[in-house]
Amino acid sequence: MIWHICFHPRLERHWWGRKYGHVSIAGYHDDTWVHIDVRRETTDVLSIYRYEDTHNYLDYLVKNTTVVRFGPAKAGVNARAFLRPMSCVIFVKHTLGIRSRALLPDGLLRDLLRDYDVEIINDTQTGGTDTGPA
Repeated sequence: MIWHICFHPRLERHWWGRKYGHVSIAGYHDDTWVHIDVRRETTDVLSIYRYEDTHNYLDYLVKNTTVVRFGPAKAGVNARAFLRPMSCVIFVKHTLGIRSRALLPDGLLRDLLRDYDVEIINDTQTGGTDTGPA
């Protein structure tokens, strides 16, 4: 499965300069898009089957989040135990099967860009070009 990691921008900016306040993950498998969003209070799992709905939802993600393409994840690597407490960053690291010390979305993006072969689809923070999902 090819994963698309969606970095959601912070609603307000602070002096410490963190750009992202949340991260979620979306992937395509067997003609279905699945978007998994783990938060403190809830976990949302959205599956989309119809082509038009998938295209509209991906357009929404590309316009409102910074999207990075990763994959495929290595099988068996993500069998390590979760760190506690569960957070969006810990969940995404576990799902991708990557090694990273990041605890915040900004750190996760830095580690993905530095240590893994990822492709930036768009960057909402810098006004990067929107190439759309592939």
